[in-house]
Amino acid sequence: MSKFYSFLTALTLLGIPAAHALDRTPSTQIADETPVVESSGGVHSGKLIRMTPPAYPRGAEHAQVSGLVKLEAWVGRDGKVVAAQVVSGPNMLRKAAQDAVLRWQYEPTFLNGRPVDRIAWITIDFLPSSY
Repeated sequence: MSKFYSFLTALTLLGIPAAHALDRTPSTQIADETPVVESSGGVHSGKLIRMTPPAYPRGAEHAQVSGLVKLEAWVGRDGKVVAAQVVSGPNMLRKAAQDAVLRWQYEPTFLNGRPVDRIAWITIDFLPSSY
């Protein structure tokens, strides 16, 4: 199943819509809105390399709750997400999004050859499955 979500994430990050490939499984679309920056000024912003898809909460699925959850994540020097704060989104989906993002891994971000902390803006779109 993780290969499917990796593929789905790759499609989503490239802006390609993905069909619901698993029956009765709610899908999520994830976008890291932090631009990858490479310049001669010495900045290299790390990209997402490991993503844990959020678990769709049973209560939210049953109630057909969907929507965008926007988060601000603090990415440490090693590329691990240190903290994630929900900025907006349906209450029933916030914790699932936050828990998933806390398990994500980015390439380290470098400024003038040194690893630095950074902020990543993330949007997770929860879409209930159609029955």
